[in-house]
Amino acid sequence: MLIDECRERTEQAVFQIDEKLGRDARRELRLFFTLAVAHMESTGDAAIIDDAWLRVSRLAEELDDNEYQLRSLWGLWIGRYLRGDFPGALQIAEKFVNLPDGAIDVADRFVGERILGVTRHILGDQAGARRHLEKMLAGYVAPPGQMHALRYQFDQHVAARTYYSQTLWLLGFPDQAAAVGKHAFDHATALGHDFSLLYAIAFGACPLALEIGNFDAAEALISTMLHREATFRAMGVWGRCYAGILEMKGGHTAAGLALLREGLNGFPPTGFQSRYLFLLGNLALGESDIGDHRGANTTIERALAQSERNEDRWFVAELLRIKGILALNQGGAEALVSAEAHLNHSLEWSRRQGAISWELRTATTLASLMQKQSRIGEARELLAPLYVRFSEGLATADLVKARSLLTLLNEPT
Repeated sequence: MLIDECRERTEQAVFQIDEKLGRDARRELRLFFTLAVAHMESTGDAAIIDDAWLRVSRLAEELDDNEYQLRSLWGLWIGRYLRGDFPGALQIAEKFVNLPDGAIDVADRFVGERILGVTRHILGDQAGARRHLEKMLAGYVAPPGQMHALRYQFDQHVAARTYYSQTLWLLGFPDQAAAVGKHAFDHATALGHDFSLLYAIAFGACPLALEIGNFDAAEALISTMLHREATFRAMGVWGRCYAGILEMKGGHTAAGLALLREGLNGFPPTGFQSRYLFLLGNLALGESDIGDHRGANTTIERALAQSERNEDRWFVAELLRIKGILALNQGGAEALVSAEAHLNHSLEWSRRQGAISWELRTATTLASLMQKQSRIGEARELLAPLYVRFSEGLATADLVKARSLLTLLNEPT
């Protein structure tokens, strides 16, 4: 692949800086910039990416190069984002958006709003994420030419809409979320830019399609990724992960687990952290479904530990719901008590974040458990007020399941 060859040659040049090339700050600046971008578009190795951007930042400051100072600030944000240091990413995003007027153009300040919105989404502040992303989408106008494509590596409208769709879904707007995600995908496709397209699919359209139960759309998006693997390796890694989850949702658990594990093995030791919890949560469910309770418990604890360590909170309510399901599947004397405790903990997190979609999903699981214990009134009181808060998305998987359960709960006894 061309990008791999570019990365390898850049690494060779960087290795020879001190020994053969001599000291040339401008040349070093360009080499480390190229190295950071090449790893972003190929390996996703956050440790190398972050280190390279740090070198770019220092060299840009030494050379008093405003262009590369701005690029490096964004690079430092994405290095922390890929490494899973989301509090650190928040600090960089806030610094970016608050740069003085002389140091940043209007369009770039809106890019700052975007990265601030993305970071708040990951940290679990969905209302804050929505506010920043909507501000960006309302005000951002791309500069003429390819200035921002060169500076920030992918299309900013695509990137903003990708995470805006995820935020809208969590806040209880499934149809709007799907429309925004499709817009991002269509825009990226029209641009013909692989990095923007991967962003739109892997972080937005595909996981959303799997969550809302639009499996035909998910299959088409997975096919798009796998067909592009020959020219962009990361497409295949993400494609196999999502293909595995789709297989499991279709009832082919063993085959799905094999695909998901193959995809997970393709990730670098560090990198691509912000959607990794989604993959681990589904891995734990699959392991539990085939009776590998020890493996499932290990996986869910690993995911929860990462969420705690990185403050990667956007998925924590769903991880806790999954932990409750694992307790039920494993059985034992304390299974019901343990499961209900985990589900109530999940509800606490979803309410704290205003993530009504997680809240509905957990409430449906808990209400189903209550129904089996003949706690019909309690189950109805939990689920009914949540269901009526949704004004759209009534054909999505979670709402269909909740409505079906409410019908049973409302039947005369």
